[in-house]
Amino acid sequence: MDFQFLATISALVGSSANTETKTIPAGNYSGIRLTLTGTTASAETLALDDIANVFVNHVDEGQIVRADYGFLNIWQNLKGGFPPTVSGTANTAERVVATIPFGDPRFPNTLQLNNDREASFKIEFKSAMATRFAGSSATVRVDLIKANDVSQDYFYIIDSQNQQAQGAGQIQDTITGANIVGLYLEENSNVNSVTIRQDSETVVDDTPFGVLRDQTNIQNRIESAGQQFVEVRPIGFTRESTRNRSTTLNTNFSSSGTMELYKFRMKYLSQDVAQSNESAVASRLQNR
Repeated sequence: MDFQFLATISALVGSSANTETKTIPAGNYSGIRLTLTGTTASAETLALDDIANVFVNHVDEGQIVRADYGFLNIWQNLKGGFPPTVSGTANTAERVVATIPFGDPRFPNTLQLNNDREASFKIEFKSAMATRFAGSSATVRVDLIKANDVSQDYFYIIDSQNQQAQGAGQIQDTITGANIVGLYLEENSNVNSVTIRQDSETVVDDTPFGVLRDQTNIQNRIESAGQQFVEVRPIGFTRESTRNRSTTLNTNFSSSGTMELYKFRMKYLSQDVAQSNESAVASRLQNR
């Protein structure tokens, strides 16, 4: 695995949280590696939710990544082994690693950039960083993960949305975008079970949150508790199974609350793949 250094970005400007944007140079990349380092202040403990929001923008596709730094640390733990994470200790040297992927682990892919103005990386540090590292400093090193021997077949789009309940009952939401290949639901004590339908087919049927948590740990070989998100991947292991038009999420809440969810989807590049996508969906609906 080859890395190409992009930048080292300070979390603070003076005593305020920093925001910076960096142009991604031409090349073939399978992802971006982020490494936060710094020593927390006395009596200050860093949490994953404290760090930053990160974005990747493409000149033609717009925003293809919008995610929380902490979530990406958790996702890397699920998909690639245990990364350095927050220590849970005050006044200590922290090292927290996160990865922005440009492809699904089952279907190798890259972000292929032909010139230096096609894409950019942006990080918005959260205001909590000014307190957590008061009187000290923290930086994020940004490295591009090179993959010159892998082509780009699709854009891997990462985004989030919230599902909110005013009280006990079922909430139904449409997950925007086609070709949803993975959902990550935030652990929530107010959620009893979820049902997911894709193209009118039930792929998760009123499944208790605890079952989804156990399956997440089993599938990803996780031995420690407290992952904060459960993984729901209502697809198989073939390219055909990634193709869908619409996804709905029905969540049974026991009381009022908000559940954050992340959605991963694929946007294919070529027209023939798009047409194949439509045919696959139509065939699946006819054969139900």
